[in-house]
Amino acid sequence: MDLTTERFHLVEAIVTEALAVPSEQRAELVEAKCSADSALADEVRSLLEACEAEERMMAACRREPVGGGDIPADRKRVGPYEIDRLLGRGGMGAVYLARRADGQFEQKVAIKLIDMPLASDLFRERFRQERQILAGLQHPYIARLLDGGVTVEGE
Repeated sequence: MDLTTERFHLVEAIVTEALAVPSEQRAELVEAKCSADSALADEVRSLLEACEAEERMMAACRREPVGGGDIPADRKRVGPYEIDRLLGRGGMGAVYLARRADGQFEQKVAIKLIDMPLASDLFRERFRQERQILAGLQHPYIARLLDGGVTVEGE
């Protein structure tokens, strides 16, 4: 489907309207708004399915306990930070919300940890390169790198 600016705004308006109604009413709304244009209906349905899948994934992430997965219950601290909860998972590992817990000052941060099965030299090097790239980026909509390194058991 070729999305001209006008068509894009139409798709956006229908998706926004559909997301504002209960999920069981969305199919009926899409049919009413797009009955004469099956390509438009397909595009709107596709975006709604993506939004619903993202909502399910985020809900699952919010329910996962910190003590589960790749962080043992007795390992909730990384350097001066104490992990509060899981924010999300990706291909290399997981990102956690943490807070400074050494009493020096108050700060909330996101901490990314690689999953242990991936902690090979190759993945450590890729993670180091990712940190280097992120350290060079300066933009208000890109996370700022505060620190990076390797944790060792017992630290």
